[in-house]
Amino acid sequence: MSTLGFVHVLILNRQKSSTMIAAIRYAPVSFALAIYAALGSIYPTSLGLYHIFLMSRGENTREFLRNRHVNKLERRRPYDTRIIRRNILYVLCSPRRMRE
Repeated sequence: MSTLGFVHVLILNRQKSSTMIAAIRYAPVSFALAIYAALGSIYPTSLGLYHIFLMSRGENTREFLRNRHVNKLERRRPYDTRIIRRNILYVLCSPRRMRE
């Protein structure tokens, strides 16, 4: 949505051969929606990056929070394969287990 708002303002800018500020004044709602969507996408993006970080380390959220308070010698990561690509492929491509 933010991309579409910015594209709309850019198209108006090129069609009228005016400045960017004039295009924003002509279509302020498109620009406001673009800013709103850009700000709204910060949290989902950071959450996605956090989960990619966890997948690359081969741990889940509970292990990550527990390991912050445990000595380095006592830390365990049972799903870690020591290779980032293999860790991510293990999480994304392995079959899901049945819950009891």
